[in-house]
Amino acid sequence: MAKLVVSTLGFEEKWAIRAVLTYGLEPGDHIIVITGPIIDKVERAYESIKKVADMVGDVKVNLLSIENPCDFIENISRIKEVLIKHAYSMDSIIIVLSGGMRVLVLSLYTAVLFLPEEIKGKINIIRLDLEDGSCSVEIPLKLLGLVETWSPGVLRDILKIVYERGEVSIEDIAGYTGKDRTTIRRQVAKLAELGLVELSGRPIMVRATELTRIYVEK
Repeated sequence: MAKLVVSTLGFEEKWAIRAVLTYGLEPGDHIIVITGPIIDKVERAYESIKKVADMVGDVKVNLLSIENPCDFIENISRIKEVLIKHAYSMDSIIIVLSGGMRVLVLSLYTAVLFLPEEIKGKINIIRLDLEDGSCSVEIPLKLLGLVETWSPGVLRDILKIVYERGEVSIEDIAGYTGKDRTTIRRQVAKLAELGLVELSGRPIMVRATELTRIYVEK
C-alpha cells in the first residue's frame, strides 16, 4: 500500500520526519516537500529528509519550491497540479501542515480542499503540530467534503466553458449548454457573486478569473 506524504518545510525538517516516523515509511512510498525559495537552511533540512528516505530505500522525495509565496492563487494552482500528478498512483495520502511559511501551509490546505473527489478519498490524515511540539492535531477529514470540487450541473458546465475560452457571451454559453438564456444569466450571476467569473459590457461578456482556474483545473 504505497502512500504519498506531502509536507510543508521551513528551516527545520523535524515536523516532516516526525510525521514519517509516526505513520511509517516503506519502499514504494513518495514524499513531496513544499517550501519557499531555496536557501542553505532549507536545503539542509531537505537533505535530512532525503537521508531518512534513503535509509528505508526505494522512497521518492521531490521538492516543490515556491519562488513567490505572496502569489497565493498561483501557489494553490501549482500545489494542486503537483498533487494531482502524483496522487493517482498512490493508495493513501498524508498531509503534514506543521513546518514552513504560514502562507504555504494555508496554500497546501486550500489546494487539498479543491482536489478531485477521487483523490480526496485517498487522504487518511491531515496533521498539524503545535510550534512547541507539545501535541499534534489531526484535522477531521469530513471537512474536505464541505468544499465540492465541482459545482453541480449547469454551473459546472458554465465554468468549464468560460475557463476554456477565456471570455464568452451569455448567448454563446446558452448555445454550448443547450440551456435558455434566462437560466444561464441567473447562473452566471451566482458565479459572479462568488468571484468565479467577471461580467462586463453590453451584451454581457463572461470572463474567467484566477479563482476559475483553481476550481476547474484537474
